[in-house]
Amino acid sequence: MEDDLLNQMISRMSAESGMPPKALMQQLMNDPEALQAFARDSPVQNPPAPHESEKRADGNAKFKAGDLEGAIAAYEKALEDPEEDRLPLLSNVGLCHLKRKEPAKALAFLREAMTLTVRLHASPKIATKAAARRYEAEVSLGDIAAMRAALADLRYYTRQPGGSVTGLSNIPDAPAEEKALQLIVAIVNGQQNDSGLWQIERLLEGVPAEACDKHGNNPLSLSVEVACATTDRGSSFGFKLVQMLLKAGTPPDVRQSGGKTPLMAAANKGRADICGLLLKAGASATATDREGFSPLHTACVDLSDPDKGPAWVADHEAVVAMLLARGANVNAQNAGGMNALMYCAQQLRGTRKEETGIAKRLIEAGATTTIRIMPEHAKVAETCIGFLPIGCVVEPDAPMRALLTAAAAAEGAAAVEIYADDRRIEEYLSFSDEYIKPVHNKGAEALRAAGVEVDDTDPRALRAENKTPEQHRASILQETLKAIVLVGRFAGLTEETMYDVVDNPLLTSWTGLQSFIPRILLKRWPRKDAPLTYAERGEICRLWGKRQEREMLSRCPSTNALVPFFVVNRSHQDWLSNFQHPLQHTYACAIPNNAALDAISSLGMPLMELGAGAGYWGALLRSRGVECVLYDRAPPTADGNNVYFHRQFTEVLLGDHSKAATHPGHALLLVWPFSDEEAKSPWARDVEPWDVRALRLYGGSTVIHVGEMDEQADVCTTSKLFKQLLTAAFRQVRSIDLPTWPHGNDVLTIWRRAGGAVAG
Repeated sequence: MEDDLLNQMISRMSAESGMPPKALMQQLMNDPEALQAFARDSPVQNPPAPHESEKRADGNAKFKAGDLEGAIAAYEKALEDPEEDRLPLLSNVGLCHLKRKEPAKALAFLREAMTLTVRLHASPKIATKAAARRYEAEVSLGDIAAMRAALADLRYYTRQPGGSVTGLSNIPDAPAEEKALQLIVAIVNGQQNDSGLWQIERLLEGVPAEACDKHGNNPLSLSVEVACATTDRGSSFGFKLVQMLLKAGTPPDVRQSGGKTPLMAAANKGRADICGLLLKAGASATATDREGFSPLHTACVDLSDPDKGPAWVADHEAVVAMLLARGANVNAQNAGGMNALMYCAQQLRGTRKEETGIAKRLIEAGATTTIRIMPEHAKVAETCIGFLPIGCVVEPDAPMRALLTAAAAAEGAAAVEIYADDRRIEEYLSFSDEYIKPVHNKGAEALRAAGVEVDDTDPRALRAENKTPEQHRASILQETLKAIVLVGRFAGLTEETMYDVVDNPLLTSWTGLQSFIPRILLKRWPRKDAPLTYAERGEICRLWGKRQEREMLSRCPSTNALVPFFVVNRSHQDWLSNFQHPLQHTYACAIPNNAALDAISSLGMPLMELGAGAGYWGALLRSRGVECVLYDRAPPTADGNNVYFHRQFTEVLLGDHSKAATHPGHALLLVWPFSDEEAKSPWARDVEPWDVRALRLYGGSTVIHVGEMDEQADVCTTSKLFKQLLTAAFRQVRSIDLPTWPHGNDVLTIWRRAGGAVAG
């Protein structure tokens, strides 16, 4: 449905602008400002309010018509769809079975509904309905303990904002708050001895132990706190108090404020003795609170405290073992995206870093090392989006790193590659922050001094043709400083040696960069049906952090058309600005290798290059003895006269496309002759692309083209019309693959004239 809306938006904008849809898409992908405007108008960026799904509506219609059997079938079919909201469906199936006098069948659905704690807290009105229906089913079956547990849940959710029992019948009144408060005061402030226990036991005769005060405090939760406040195990006043309350039939999962259960509190303190009592009484090891914390989470969230003594982590390990034995979900993530293994990775640091026993138990129980914190986790910290468990390890020398790496290896090749790329992403981000950002900011200062209003992190200050010479020199400074850093790190060259063309510093730099670049930046995306995988989404999140478009990214799996918008363009801009463009504008747009240079040399004929830029390809060919004449519309100098380059590696003469007619005995070399950026330049408007005009004028026999030949290429290196004319008038005789920038596919092709002139 979202794809249809996106296509409708593109069609509407195409009709309004007169541009073909494909051209409009390409413009949006290459213009961040246009993309932002599109995103603001797009129905995907501003989704409609949640509404009743078609499948659920079908069930509701059958229910209203009195067709309970049909409604049940429709709801159950909807439950098979993982995209459906399970809570209202489960609650409605339960209601249908209740109306059919089938309470046992109703409970199978209603009990599951009451486990969806985060969703229940988000919709208290639905939560109270589901809880009331569960209570009704339990009453019908006559299980007193289950009735008390259901009633405790119902009363808890009615206390939440938006929760209400209005319209619900046969719900017992809550105990008087005064009596509940007396019981709570006796637990918290009473005598902690047998006399105190007797007093509390007497109070229990007039009020159930699951009763709460107005703040949500209940006797069992407070008793667990009292028990955990002492170091005595199995014999303290608090332990006996918990025993007494459970024996009195108190539901073991009675919730206090925020949805926290007594088991969560006991697990957090590492109290295996209290956890044992609660689990034996039926406490759930998988229950979650408002924030998605389970007992397993709370057992691992506070492990780092160095003041808790040497047994602190060991005590928690005993609790973790107990919870895992009772079916705790080892990979469950809370609202912040964290699971138990992530908390271990984060918490076991400093004096605790050698204590990896809990993490080992979790891994042995099936904890995956490749789970990530993702944008859909409502409470996620922006700076942690995309983190794997290993990303939560604070110290570089922590044994936890080796443990997680070994566990990833045990999971298989895919996990190993994910961890390898996570390291590349970490190195990429660290290198950018430590080396690229400072020189970028220095260039930004020069741009401001030249009158350009630009944020330090904005890669696009002004379009090149709109810059003054002073502003262009500032841009050159910024890119030169970045290039110096890059060739120093990846080619081992100094500022003095980086311009020695003989050793092909561009190829050397690119070779060093290849093992450094995160995999997600190298991926070429299909144009259709390209949903992001979980691993790809995680890598994008990890790479771009809080700067990502959260809503756009979270919708990519179901909105395939947005993949090129987000990944290829938004995510790619920093790479282009900070890595690719500085190298291209220092040397050349395409990377020559020995095979390509040898192929040109073997032609045994002089060569003419148009749009030669800095003359990098020509300098390498001249060093091999090839006779070359090089032309450019603006032979670059340090004064900033050229849009892209600021120096010459060999002599470049002044000349435009018209020079193609003056050297019919030379092979014509064109390296990335045309781009979308050039198409937007004032001198290119309302005229044919210059590479087409050059080809029409060329009277020689041989054309050497470097760039993309695919007419649907993601990267524009040559005009579409040029490719059509070239393939019509020449035949390809040789093809050499070249090193290629991310998302490109550069090839050197050699063409011989098929016969006849290239006519207009």
